[in-house]
Amino acid sequence: MRVINNDLPPLTGADFDSDGDVDGADFLTWQRNNGTANGAATSNGDADGNGAVNGADLAVWRMQFGGPGAVGAGAPVPEPAAASLAALASMLTITIHWRRVNTRGKGDMRPRIFSTEG
Repeated sequence: MRVINNDLPPLTGADFDSDGDVDGADFLTWQRNNGTANGAATSNGDADGNGAVNGADLAVWRMQFGGPGAVGAGAPVPEPAAASLAALASMLTITIHWRRVNTRGKGDMRPRIFSTEG
């Protein structure tokens, strides 16, 4: 049997300055506001969304340090079709190159840069 605690506040992320990464500047924000008991926002160093800035927020910062900030639900997700298109384009390029190489003696499809007439 597995127990799930749904009472935990959602993680809002440790990117307190909203610059797209979790770094030392975010730690300084947490450090300046550490001890705020209630009413704190993410921009004040509240990484877990409970309204307080404390050691739990520092733990979130440590886990996310060096990486991007929290990704929202509206963030774009790469589509599998993009990989398929890239593979198709690669195969097409290889096929065209192979056909040009194998037909050089039969009508020579290479562009003429220098004219041999004259």
